[in-house]
Amino acid sequence: MAQVGEQSDILRALGRFLDEQGARGIDIKIHEVFLGVTWVRDDPRSQHKAYQEHDLEALRAHARALRRTSAHGVSDGSYAELLRTLGQQLDEEGTEMNAIYEEPDGFRVSGVGKGVYRTGLCFTSELIEWGAHRRAARGTMPEEAYVEDDPFERVIVGVPVFTRDNQRLGKVGEVQGRKFRVDPGFLQRSYWLPAESVESAAGGTEPVLLSLTKTEAFDRRRKDAATAR
Repeated sequence: MAQVGEQSDILRALGRFLDEQGARGIDIKIHEVFLGVTWVRDDPRSQHKAYQEHDLEALRAHARALRRTSAHGVSDGSYAELLRTLGQQLDEEGTEMNAIYEEPDGFRVSGVGKGVYRTGLCFTSELIEWGAHRRAARGTMPEEAYVEDDPFERVIVGVPVFTRDNQRLGKVGEVQGRKFRVDPGFLQRSYWLPAESVESAAGGTEPVLLSLTKTEAFDRRRKDAATAR
């Protein structure tokens, strides 16, 4: 699960996912073997997603990709920014979160710091103010100098492949020219994806993160299969 020192990154990436879902009324809980997230949308039925440890690899890859882009244009009230700031506070305090529950005025947070269980309400207005102070301290430059690079150059055979919506597709089976083969696993057809579908790749044993959702990747797989006939 998310450890002290990486909670800001994990929560920021998770916040971006929730923003994309049009989420509200979020509830994040750390269970023994997974991280669970519940939210609602305009549809009154609640939505739920569970992240096991291998799923968090995709969130970490998302976080690395986010750090390579400018912070400009990020809404103060977005979950990505609010949860990121909250994660920064937890990391700095040395508090490992157990749960985050959204209330009308902010987020009810519980966790363990220095062996002591703590719970409290972080007001949304405070998080926005803290975030603004942090950006002012950094100046007008992005968090990290943005360098245009090609993440495809770091795609390595054998590493896991995750979609933009954090679904594991399989692993990289082969790299050839400007495309790579995804091997889904036992009794499933392998297929090729273009270099442009790679959003982030860090090399080593780190997973490849796609700019495609699972549905979009499967559409590519169907087209690849039809071309092969």
